[in-house]
Amino acid sequence: HDKKVLHHTKGGVAQLERKEEIIAERKKNAAFLAEKLKKFEEHLQLPKIRDGAEHVFMMFPMVVKSNKFSKKKIVNFLEENNIETRDMVPLTNQPVYKEIFGAGLEDRYPVAKWINKNGFYIGCHNEMTQHELEYVVSKFEEFFEKLN
Repeated sequence: HDKKVLHHTKGGVAQLERKEEIIAERKKNAAFLAEKLKKFEEHLQLPKIRDGAEHVFMMFPMVVKSNKFSKKKIVNFLEENNIETRDMVPLTNQPVYKEIFGAGLEDRYPVAKWINKNGFYIGCHNEMTQHELEYVVSKFEEFFEKLN
């Protein structure tokens, strides 16, 4: 039993020892996606990093801001093409906040409601290859070509 615990701890420590490398790769992948997808900013709100702040990009966030298509339409297209997506879930949707503040909390925060309805993530983890990143971009291009 102790050996398993030590083994798992060692794995976690190994990840911490590589944290700068892992974070640098995630940032590089996110920068690639942001650069290649910025031509779609009419339709998608891409992540912005404020001056004096940084982002380690556990995932790459986007919010549909176009009325030409729904989040469901683009997410389904990406998923059908083997690009995993995840919904954004603002704090207003967490059960503990609903319990504390009651029903209808989301309606009092229209930005959170908008993000919940239109926001999603795609991956940009440190193990993605250049080929995989280019594939993701190509599928966004295909989606928007079909849209027009």
